[in-house]
Amino acid sequence: MTLKRKVAEAAQKATDAKEKAESLATTIQILQARIDTFAFSNASASNNIYFGREWTPTESERIQRQATEAGEFGAEAQSGRGPLENMSDDKLQTTVIREWELLSGRLDLRPGRLRENDPLDAEVRQRTRSLQRAFIADFEPQIRTVRDLRNAVAHGQQIPREDLVNGLVLLNALNRRAEVWLEGGSVEPL
Repeated sequence: MTLKRKVAEAAQKATDAKEKAESLATTIQILQARIDTFAFSNASASNNIYFGREWTPTESERIQRQATEAGEFGAEAQSGRGPLENMSDDKLQTTVIREWELLSGRLDLRPGRLRENDPLDAEVRQRTRSLQRAFIADFEPQIRTVRDLRNAVAHGQQIPREDLVNGLVLLNALNRRAEVWLEGGSVEPL
């Protein structure tokens, strides 16, 4: 066996090991998110039981339609479909959870009992909350769709890969729109 061939085989083995390590890291992140969700559910309301809807073809159609309608803010996300399509399913699921958390924090969608004291003065807080509420009202169907997707992922449901990609396109568009909106810009509804 030539030295060149041995080097090529070693490089391939290193690449394979790296991919396996990344896959394991992603799996661990998903499991941690599921554990965190379970712990939060138990801590916040021990009598609550999750009776989430199963992810159905209706949800698939809804998320596909909304991702397509994302408009100019979704166009940039749509152009990112290539990288999204190259991600593993585990990485897509982790990214769905991470992007939902970003949107949830940006729009203050956390349950009221978990809110921390906000150091901003009352006028800024009131203006920000007013902008958040207006955004939530204008984009309620899309927010509900991505929340349902996030919940389905966090509760271990099997979601079709295309729905994960469409969900990330929609989440990216919503996050971009929310960022512009909260800075005082205006955006068209989806």
